[in-house]
Amino acid sequence: MKIKETQNYYSTPSLAVAATLSIHFPVDHIDRSNPHTFNFVFERTQELDNLLETYWRRQLRIEPQSYFEQLRLLKIRLHENA
Repeated sequence: MKIKETQNYYSTPSLAVAATLSIHFPVDHIDRSNPHTFNFVFERTQELDNLLETYWRRQLRIEPQSYFEQLRLLKIRLHENA
């Protein structure tokens, strides 16, 4: 996949952060350009930045079943495209 401009996208290797974000925002793609790691890539918006800020301040509350479902779906995606 063609590398996209970084200021328009947010990338994270953290499964926990990606699961949290993907409850509200779709994963644009999974960057596998480094064969030893992967990054979940999201289109960057003000709403995404606000959610990240709330996440890092430990003020975000998420329904547990939604979170674990997103973890499961992201893991499936990782293994499907490996």
